[in-house]
Amino acid sequence: MMVAYPGMVSCDAETCAASRLPSYCFRALPKRNLKGVISPTTVYQYVGTTEKQQRDVGVAEERSPYGPLLGREAEIDRFEFCLEAYKHLEEPHVLAFVGIPGSGKSHLLAELAILGRTAGHSASRAGAAEAQGPRPALPVTRLQPPTGALSYTTSGKLGPLQDALGESRFPLQKGPGGSPIKHCCPGRLELPGGNSGSQRLLLLHRRVNAVELAEENLKQPFSAIRLLVARALGLQAGETCSDRQRALQTVLQGTIEESSYCLLNDVFLVEFPITDEVCRMRHTEWNSAFHLTCTQVLQKVLGGEFGIFFVDNAHFVDSESWSIMWPLLQSVTVLMVMSLAPGRDRAEDIFKAATDSTTSERITCLRLEGLKASDVVRKACQELGVRSIPRELARFLIQRSSGIPYYCEELLRSLRCNNMLLLHTGRPKEGEDSWQSLIAKASPAVTAASSPGTGSDGERMCAIRPDVNLETSMLPFALKEIALAELDRMDLQKQMVLKFAAIIGPVFTTQQLVHILPISVNQWINPLLDMLVKDNILKRLENTEEPEDVQGAPEGPATSGQAGSAVERPSVNTGSRKQQSDVLAFCAPLLWEATYELWPTRERVNIHRQCAAFLEKHAHKCQRCHGGDFVAFHRFGVSSPQKQGSCQGSADEDDCCSWEALVVAGEHLRRARTHPAEGEILAEGEQTTLRAEDGGECSCQCEAIAEAVLVPLARHYRAMGSTSQALYYVLECAAAYLHVSNSYMALMKLSEAEALRSSVKKERNAIDRFEEAIFFSLKGEVCSNVGCVKLAKEMSRQALRLLEKRFPRTRAGAFVKSLWEGLKRAPQATGRASFLPQEARRKKQAWLVQRSRCLALLEDLYSQEGTSGGQRFSRLAALMKANTDSKMHSYQAADSHIGQALN
Repeated sequence: MMVAYPGMVSCDAETCAASRLPSYCFRALPKRNLKGVISPTTVYQYVGTTEKQQRDVGVAEERSPYGPLLGREAEIDRFEFCLEAYKHLEEPHVLAFVGIPGSGKSHLLAELAILGRTAGHSASRAGAAEAQGPRPALPVTRLQPPTGALSYTTSGKLGPLQDALGESRFPLQKGPGGSPIKHCCPGRLELPGGNSGSQRLLLLHRRVNAVELAEENLKQPFSAIRLLVARALGLQAGETCSDRQRALQTVLQGTIEESSYCLLNDVFLVEFPITDEVCRMRHTEWNSAFHLTCTQVLQKVLGGEFGIFFVDNAHFVDSESWSIMWPLLQSVTVLMVMSLAPGRDRAEDIFKAATDSTTSERITCLRLEGLKASDVVRKACQELGVRSIPRELARFLIQRSSGIPYYCEELLRSLRCNNMLLLHTGRPKEGEDSWQSLIAKASPAVTAASSPGTGSDGERMCAIRPDVNLETSMLPFALKEIALAELDRMDLQKQMVLKFAAIIGPVFTTQQLVHILPISVNQWINPLLDMLVKDNILKRLENTEEPEDVQGAPEGPATSGQAGSAVERPSVNTGSRKQQSDVLAFCAPLLWEATYELWPTRERVNIHRQCAAFLEKHAHKCQRCHGGDFVAFHRFGVSSPQKQGSCQGSADEDDCCSWEALVVAGEHLRRARTHPAEGEILAEGEQTTLRAEDGGECSCQCEAIAEAVLVPLARHYRAMGSTSQALYYVLECAAAYLHVSNSYMALMKLSEAEALRSSVKKERNAIDRFEEAIFFSLKGEVCSNVGCVKLAKEMSRQALRLLEKRFPRTRAGAFVKSLWEGLKRAPQATGRASFLPQEARRKKQAWLVQRSRCLALLEDLYSQEGTSGGQRFSRLAALMKANTDSKMHSYQAADSHIGQALN
């Protein structure tokens, strides 16, 4: 485009629509051949905003139309109710929709303008219902078009809201004697015999007028009045000055004196003769006369003759216009529909009037909330042109967008531009069980329809690329700018607190924040957090569930197996807790992500290291589960064990408060993951076969610790560039979910571990053999829980091979192995183990525990076959497990003997 259109700023139609700028900022360019483009579309030139355009009553070319409106049935119902009341009662009413940028205010007003453009708007309503599906009928009577109505096309549209009206047709009655109504200029009606009388009022009563304001209108006095009157009278920029004067004279005749017409010259770009009476006015007199004239003009326009008015971005109404408009809106018979942004002066006036008993009956103020989860899924399917989307993509969009339509659009656009999504046609082929097919079965797609279907072979489908992790995707630039604009309006101290909190995560505790904040800021932390909560930037999370008994956390991970000995923690009574750690969360995930990306890489890594050091001492089971690693002896089995210094702190009061706060944070994270924003549809996969039938949901605190400690630890180490330690905690997290019988989340974490293993191999770094064995062992347990027996056996065999313990595949091999295992004895094992260093004994125990778990799983799987071969393999697995357990007990006995000798 730079070659075809040199010396100008140009863009395509999609960029023009995505900019959300007023239509007069762009001008359509003639089509030219573009290199590499077969069928070039319309190209627009960005012309910016000049003073002439701010005052211009004309419009630019049409913009791209909006897509189908979703999730605003309640707002549409309210508008139809107000429309019926306005028709029958003929009382003034203001309907205001308040929402943050991107919430779909302009789209909603465009839809309402289509519904209300004629008295018989049921046809348009039916079209919207067809796009959105069936909706309950309203308890109001639909308006019907008058008999013998003719079509009259108005021209002149202003902004995207007017584009929604398009070439809208308004039903008009026939003139006296059946003669049709004529028009003398665009937008102005002319009846045979003149434009006055009650019949003209009846005709113009059914008009719909829409205006979209921009931020520049705040700087231009009386610009809102000018645009409202210009739209109502159909004044066009292409008209001559004399045409505009005749239009004003026709409408204002009998309303104001002709000597006052000249007061409107600057407002409507006309040239009425300046009378001597006006010339003799003083400045104050002129202002009073001008104010009175504008009031009379606006009262004439709003007084029911011109029907319904839509004002998009009404928070940009200039103060001069508002001082005239606001009193008239509460007295003149008019239905005014507005959209406003919160926190603006105009919105505050609306809120105040809506709560006032004297004006509340004439004002309805509705806040536009985020879309429901089902509507977000439907919108995503429409944007991508598919029938269903992956469950993980649905969860990502619901949590990141907070239900804001524009945010959802930008997130999808960013994913597609970065090639993170795969769009293909046809259903996946059913084949033998594999790890990838297991993930696909465990995460069924979320459909936009009311009931899921199997789909057809030619159906367009969406999938996430295998090497993509949505949680680590970058925030789109447009959304980042929105969040940073909000951040720039805050004080520097508040910004600093938010920047440090963003490193911790979307949910954090005050003790975590104090741990990483500079000492100079800690003394002001509580007042700053209170102010951020008051400003709805942060929110406090409370413990909604009363625990059965207050239980502290063990000092550190125990060195036994799944139920080994744990270090007892002294109880802390509630009376001694003087400083309870609060749990806070970002109200908008968008602000959290944008604030996090502000950090330079080096400083960010240092703070991530501090966060990891704080969490590592809590990375173990709860006291009810006897403490210890979720993978037994995990830290001792790896070649480079995790640092244990931070895990051996004293069991003081602060640690207990930190543990309890982390449990509360984890519970909220778990609920947000399971039921995000009324997203029950996303929780179905976790409530079916992926929950172990025999275990059920665990009532301990381990799942909360997995959410608030283990998952953040993996994220911190990944941000630090330590992939091996990130893999360590991802495996711990998968084991934790298996511990609480949540096989779905264990499957997701193992899929994440698969990506980490691939990145480690790409870096040509060796993966610890014990970590590899744990990875396949956990895979085997997950496969067993979901019924993939063959795949579970294969994974368990692979884990045993890595643990230097092979399990035969044939009956002959099983027979020989049984003879060999039957000859094994371990009487001398205790003596040999006592001479090994403690670190070597712990590492050996870690390997033996994992062998025992794999053999126990194989014993259970083969025993379920009911065949002679299956029973033979089951007995062999039981024999091998007994020998492994005997050897493991000898090492534990050696530990106890050495401990007694030292005492």
